[in-house]
Amino acid sequence: MRGAIATKVNLFHRRCAPSPLFPICYDQEESIEHVLLLCPWVDHVWFGGALGLRIVKPAVTTLFAWLEGVWNNYPGHNEDRRKTLAYIAFTFWSIWKARCEVVFNSRQPSPERIILVVSMAASSFLEVCSDLGNTRIMVNERPNGSSGWFPPANGVVKMNVGLPVGRD
Repeated sequence: MRGAIATKVNLFHRRCAPSPLFPICYDQEESIEHVLLLCPWVDHVWFGGALGLRIVKPAVTTLFAWLEGVWNNYPGHNEDRRKTLAYIAFTFWSIWKARCEVVFNSRQPSPERIILVVSMAASSFLEVCSDLGNTRIMVNERPNGSSGWFPPANGVVKMNVGLPVGRD
């Protein structure tokens, strides 16, 4: 969300890549929005997946704004919205991994395979979450402004994700 992902655009601006173009379509610059939401090849992943989403491309300004819009406009209870967010997160991750396969291994992406991977990963994750019952799941919570790693409280499942504190 802070623009730290090593997209071709970011690398190009840092003079670490010869071109900012997305190596799958070579039609647009590789911004995180283009990779995850706007490139034509991901249409099949989003619409063919469990959520059946059609991305309204002119409405996509930033990844955060798109996510916020989905969260605020998604019908249903918070539990349904959390499930949707899990599917979105696994879809983002799987699309990014497919992009990396193109960049590093010259393997063209398969939307069908990505849909399968997302479905299996999200289902497994949600099953584990439901098995935890009343166990609390924390999201980006730190006790009293502390920095760095801290152990979880009793009855809390902790999953460390993201960049170390103080890095962009």
